[in-house]
Amino acid sequence: MERDVACELWRKAPQSGVKFSIYVGDDDSTTLADIKNKVSYGVEKWSDVVLQFLCQPNVGDPESLKQGLKNIIPHAFGEHTCCNVSWCGFKQNPVASKYTDLPNGKDLFGDSLKIALSDILDEYSTDIVVNKLTPHANSQRNESLNSTIGS
Repeated sequence: MERDVACELWRKAPQSGVKFSIYVGDDDSTTLADIKNKVSYGVEKWSDVVLQFLCQPNVGDPESLKQGLKNIIPHAFGEHTCCNVSWCGFKQNPVASKYTDLPNGKDLFGDSLKIALSDILDEYSTDIVVNKLTPHANSQRNESLNSTIGS
C-alpha cells in the first residue's frame, strides 16, 4: 500500500504544479524502484534515520557520521579512545559507566564476534550510505499513517 500511494502521489504531483525531488524511506523497500519506473522526472532517495543518536549531531556532516558509525563496535568492546563525550557513558564517568543494552552491562568480547559485527556495520559506513543518512530524514509519520489506514 505504501508503495502504491507514494507512486500515485509522485506521478500526479505535476498536475498540481508540484514536483517532488526527494523521497525519504526505508532502504529495504521497493518504493523507490517503482517511483523511478513510474515517474517521469528525477528522484533523489534519502534514508530514513534509524541511528538517531549518531545522526542528530552529524546533520550535514558525512565524515563525522562515518566516524561515529565506525566507533560503534570498538565502543561496545570497551575501546573508548575515539568515543564522543556527548554519548559515551564511559567518557562521562568511567567508574560508574555501565552499558544499558548489553548483557550484564559488560563489554562485548571475542575476536570473531568483533570481526563479524565490524563486517556488518562496514556496509553502513560507506560514503553512499552515509551521504543518504546525513540529511537526517525521517518517514516515521508516514509509516504510522500507513499502519493506521491499513488496519
